[in-house]
Amino acid sequence: MRFLIWSAIATCLCLFDLMRGRWWHALMLDDAATAAVVCIQPAANLAQEYLFTQSRTCDRPLYTQEAEQRGAKVTFYFYSTNSEPLAQPSGRQKQLYMWQAMNWPRYSPAGIRIDAKMHLRPEEP
Repeated sequence: MRFLIWSAIATCLCLFDLMRGRWWHALMLDDAATAAVVCIQPAANLAQEYLFTQSRTCDRPLYTQEAEQRGAKVTFYFYSTNSEPLAQPSGRQKQLYMWQAMNWPRYSPAGIRIDAKMHLRPEEP
């Protein structure tokens, strides 16, 4: 029942904001609804850890902030070897903006251990 009331109020506010030109509230309504469901849930119903892959690099779901406040771990993992831009002729690599825009609490580059082993291994003929 709490979610139904929240949904009605949030939808009305989004429609009102759309008429005033504030489109971003309507854009975020789906994500906000998921966060509202997490807020309503007892902490025992939430997972202990949430893992996200590189497919959602720039946007962190709103519900992860509530889950984190309630004791869950939120981790963004990626393969470090495929996350770097191509080398430029000048030798300098431009940093991708997505790394600056992200706000995940924990990062786990899955390829680091593999990379270290590859660099330590002698080259084969």
